[in-house]
Amino acid sequence: SSQGPQAVLANFQGYLVVDGYKGYQALFGHASPRTEVGCWMHARRGFERAHLAGDARGSTVLALVQKLYAVERQATQASLSCQARLALRLEKSAPVCLELFGLLTDWAPHVPPKTPLGKAIAYALHRSVPLGRFLEDGRVPLDNGEAERLIKLIVLGRKNWLFLGSDAAGHRAAAVYSLVLSCYRLEMDPWAYFRDVLPKLGDTLFPASRIAELLPEAWAQQPAQQR
Repeated sequence: SSQGPQAVLANFQGYLVVDGYKGYQALFGHASPRTEVGCWMHARRGFERAHLAGDARGSTVLALVQKLYAVERQATQASLSCQARLALRLEKSAPVCLELFGLLTDWAPHVPPKTPLGKAIAYALHRSVPLGRFLEDGRVPLDNGEAERLIKLIVLGRKNWLFLGSDAAGHRAAAVYSLVLSCYRLEMDPWAYFRDVLPKLGDTLFPASRIAELLPEAWAQQPAQQR
């Protein structure tokens, strides 16, 4: 359903990295403030299945995708700015994309569509434009792996304890999840964060005008002695 993504992302503007789930498509289109970006991690999975099924062409694509990620590692290790990262991508990643999609276009008419490779090719070609968006802006990541890893913790919890009790409890749990996962993303100890922040939320002497200082990113930047 597209209702969930639309409700959560109604006010979002900018690049949005998504997989091929059809429910996301309502977020984009003419005059939309959002620009769809494809996830190379999801595109890669289909070719990994083809490789595991014994098709050497799957291995060929995996090697090309690996080159894209190698460029990203090079940029990160060199602490490149967004502009410099984009320049490196245009120099090294753009030719790889041309080669990759050229191969897929050549193979497509000759691969049965219901085979692992056929499905992987169809997915990648259908999403070729969003998958190429990382070549437009150095801020755009190659995939949404970070979000996937964080959401996995929520999915595991949902399977383990199943119920929250009420809609209101669900909203409260979502707020807590957001804070905890932000701590993980920032490599902070959630327990240390909540131990400092929760008393301040109940302290009448702590001004509401400073509430933004208690957000995980702001809190992480504060010297420990000033918390």
